[in-house]
Amino acid sequence: MSKFTFSSGNMWEGGPWEIEKDFECSELGGGEPCQHCHDIKIKTNKRSDGTEWEEKIWICNLVIVVKNEGGFNTTGLCAECALEAINKIKNA
Repeated sequence: MSKFTFSSGNMWEGGPWEIEKDFECSELGGGEPCQHCHDIKIKTNKRSDGTEWEEKIWICNLVIVVKNEGGFNTTGLCAECALEAINKIKNA
């Protein structure tokens, strides 16, 4: 996984934003894989008491990661989905 950080372009909340390559995503963040994602699988996790729980994970090729102003929470967006949406708007 590679990370690239940018200091300009953030329109509110301030702070840098990043693009991460081959980012492992999880259903725990509330998202779902898009058409650009791959290696979708179920990961088995163990709790300290020995019980297990399952988590759906996948790899997204390029994720735009933007932190909130406090720097504690982030939003992730598939960069390829964003680029497709931008091109549709530009060509409309």
